Amino acid sequence: FGQADTKNNYTFIDIDPALKDISETHMLSAPLGPNKKFIAEEARGYISRSTDLYNLIFLDIYQDITGVPNHLVTGEFFESLKNRLKPDGMVVGNFIAHPNFG
Repeated sequence: FGQADTKNNYTFIDIDPALKDISETHMLSAPLGPNKKFIAEEARGYISRSTDLYNLIFLDIYQDITGVPNHLVTGEFFESLKNRLKPDGMVVGNFIAHPNFG
């Protein structure tokens, strides 16, 4: 998201520290810019200790093609996400809602 955007700030969180190098080498056209930071940390841990507020939080939290970690679909986790939003901010999630993954 926002690869060419130099105005807004982005924070990318992933539990796998290798993802930044993999993305910059194989997926992106350039390394992350100065307005983008990558944090290698488990999502719930980051959200629970962070004091930053966001306009948008995008969730793509699959551990494999069909599974989301149970601790990332609790009411408590979504409440913590809500607490990290600026006024009028929103959470958008990538969830497979069809039982056959269609």
